[in-house]
Amino acid sequence: MGALQDSGIVSSFKEDEKAALRESWDIFNNSHQDAGVKILARFIINNPEAKKFFPKFKGLNTAEELQNSAEVRIHGDKILAAVQQAVLDLDDPDKQKNKLKDLSKSHAQQFNVEPAYFKTFAEVILKYVTETCGKSFTSEMRTSWSKLLSLIIIELQSAY
Repeated sequence: MGALQDSGIVSSFKEDEKAALRESWDIFNNSHQDAGVKILARFIINNPEAKKFFPKFKGLNTAEELQNSAEVRIHGDKILAAVQQAVLDLDDPDKQKNKLKDLSKSHAQQFNVEPAYFKTFAEVILKYVTETCGKSFTSEMRTSWSKLLSLIIIELQSAY
């Protein structure tokens, strides 16, 4: 599995997939403290029309402006915290899915985010994790990340 799914069912995580996710999360998380803001800035720069979902980002037009914004940093950190929680909850899939469903409700009802952007954003995350982990990012890690991000995408669309 290399491509991200935005529909269907994601199979349960096998122990080796969980291990690959945890190992790569540790590599990623320990090597890049500014990841959240950089990922969110990259997403906005590549998808400027998505800025409408982030009213606090109005007037921020360059990667530098976005990366220096406290608001972008705060939201980027929240996004990565949710991804981290999904990794931490790998052994409790019901808890994992319930947390993602709560996020789905807020994004659908409160923020009116178009669900197609979840996959676009997940692709940015995957690319960034791949780049950050570098040569230590194995094909097993990539497959496991694709599976996790697919699960996140599908669950984030559940309230739509």
